[in-house]
Amino acid sequence: MEKYQRLSQDFYLQDTLTVAKQLLGKRFVRRIGDKILSGMIVETEAYIAAIDEAAHAHKGKTNRNKIMWESGGRLYVYQIYGMYFCMNIITENKDVPAGVLIRAIQPLENIEVMGDLRHIDINDKTKRFYLTSGPGRVCQAFGINKNDYGTNLLSNEKITVTQYKEFLPSEIVITPRINIDYAPIAANFPWRFFVKDNPYVSKHKNNSRIFNNES
Repeated sequence: MEKYQRLSQDFYLQDTLTVAKQLLGKRFVRRIGDKILSGMIVETEAYIAAIDEAAHAHKGKTNRNKIMWESGGRLYVYQIYGMYFCMNIITENKDVPAGVLIRAIQPLENIEVMGDLRHIDINDKTKRFYLTSGPGRVCQAFGINKNDYGTNLLSNEKITVTQYKEFLPSEIVITPRINIDYAPIAANFPWRFFVKDNPYVSKHKNNSRIFNNES
C-alpha cells in the first residue's frame, strides 16, 4: 500500500454530505494475496442517522450497526437479501452515526481478478460496465464481506482509500437516493452523488431527477 497516499482522518471527520461528494474520484484499494485491486469511486450516497429514517442507525444502536458510532474512517459492511454485501465508509466524529454508501466504482487495476470474483467475462463489452455498478457488485468485485466489518481505512494493510482525481462541481450529478421507498420523506433527500456520464454509475430512474450543484 506504500505507493498510495491514504486519505487522512480529517477527511472522514468532515460533514457527511461533503465526504460523500469528495469521495468521488478517490481510489478504493484492496489487496487480495499478491494482487492489488483498485478503482475510482464514481457514485456515493450519504446517510445521516439523526435526520434520516433511511439510515440503519436512525432507530438506535444494534450489534449490526454499532460501528457507525465510531469516528470516521472505518468500514460498515452489511448483508442484504441474505447474500450480497454493501459497504459504507463511516464519517464524522465518534458518537455521530453517519456514513457514505459506495454505490459504484470504475475499475483501475487487476480488472480480470474482479471479473473472476464477479463471474463476468470482462472481454464482453455488454457486461463490463455491470462489473462494479451497484453496491453489491462493488463488494463482490473487491472481495468485501462480513470479515471486513470495522476495517480502519487509516491503518489497514489490505483495504484503504487514497487520493486519485478531483472533479469540478459541474462534473458531479446530485439526485435522490435509490431503493429507499420505505422512508418516504428521506427518499427525496438530494444525497446521492455521481460522476456525470460515467458508464459505471447505477442505471436508475432517479438519474434524471437532478438537483442543482452549486458547490
